[in-house]
Amino acid sequence: MKRLLLLLFLPFQSWALNIEVDVGVASEYSDNILLEPVVPGVETTDENIHSANINLSVDELTSKIDMQLDLTLNYLDYENNILNDEYRNTLSTSIRWVIRPQQYYWNLIDRYRQITINSQEPLSDINSQDVNEIITGPLFRWQVGRGSWLELEIESQNYYYEESLFDNNRLSGRVAYTRQVSPAINLGMHYELLLVEYSDENLSGEDNQQNNLFVDFRYSRALNELVINAGYTEIERENEFAVSTSSTLISYNRQVSRTSSFALRYRDMLTDRSASVIDNDLTALSTLFYETESSLTMSRAIGSYDWDLVFSEIEREDTATSDSESLTNILLSVTTGLSARSQIELSTSDRNSEITLVSQSPINEDVLEHRFQYRYLMSRRATLTFDLSQVVRDSEDDNRDFEDNRIMLALAYRL
Repeated sequence: MKRLLLLLFLPFQSWALNIEVDVGVASEYSDNILLEPVVPGVETTDENIHSANINLSVDELTSKIDMQLDLTLNYLDYENNILNDEYRNTLSTSIRWVIRPQQYYWNLIDRYRQITINSQEPLSDINSQDVNEIITGPLFRWQVGRGSWLELEIESQNYYYEESLFDNNRLSGRVAYTRQVSPAINLGMHYELLLVEYSDENLSGEDNQQNNLFVDFRYSRALNELVINAGYTEIERENEFAVSTSSTLISYNRQVSRTSSFALRYRDMLTDRSASVIDNDLTALSTLFYETESSLTMSRAIGSYDWDLVFSEIEREDTATSDSESLTNILLSVTTGLSARSQIELSTSDRNSEITLVSQSPINEDVLEHRFQYRYLMSRRATLTFDLSQVVRDSEDDNRDFEDNRIMLALAYRL
């Protein structure tokens, strides 16, 4: 496993670090650790999983430095050796150096974690890889008139994959002009450029250039926020004709009352799957897609119960073949406090996906997840958690059907 050691030296006068350290242990039972297909009369492979973890959280906020660091080290022991024992570690770092207040900044983001190589299989030592992304660069802001600002941002980006051949370097730039026309209304014009260069074009994605030009309207009052973006996107790959289309973003947030809120969001755009593969299945092809995304989020407190509902839908269509895929997700969670020391959370989600290939019949899958969690505050520093969960996948391909039931007991302690 390759390790990344990142050293950053910044001028500062004094540090005011807020450091929190949590340690924990857990024991979990799974009745289908390999997510094997459901076959009548045939038992699936079960396993006991024991784990230990430590989490370090560091925050720093001064006139010169705004920093957040979160490090998690997790060791998993598989009692029956169905899978190999493994480490799962994550590191998330965000630093903003204020060179000159409200004018010159330098940003640094570093994110390290493990992801699956094949998203259809469980995360394990044989189906995981390290991924690291580093984004750094300056941000300049100039006031060019009363209520008017000009921004220039340049970022150098590096994406590293331990196993998959998607390593790439990117250079992005953004120029924006914004103007506050009233206390509640802001207008803006933005241009964004992204250059993507892969380490091995033949085996991963294709080098490409992306151009985005859009105007921005923002309305914000005490309980309402409306954002409308409208623009143009063009993606040009090596040895291919450029593909372009219009792009739209509409979002609306409203705080209905002190205990109730909702948010609506719609977006359509042209996207290069290879350029955003870090957030997608790594088995996906390097393809251009027209993508539409819509979502509804609602939160409400009724008595001692907190309700959250999330509905989202994503549709993508291949620009060359008209192959398409859609993903719909519904999540409902309810949290209630039984006492000052105990809390219960119930959640259920339904994730439906459909892939339509021109040469084949549509493939439809439905994944249901249910969870019951009980948390008990043993003291100011110690928390005991009991967790029951179930995941069921129902696919038109019977070989992909599975059901996994889990039970877990965990203890966390803040040092």
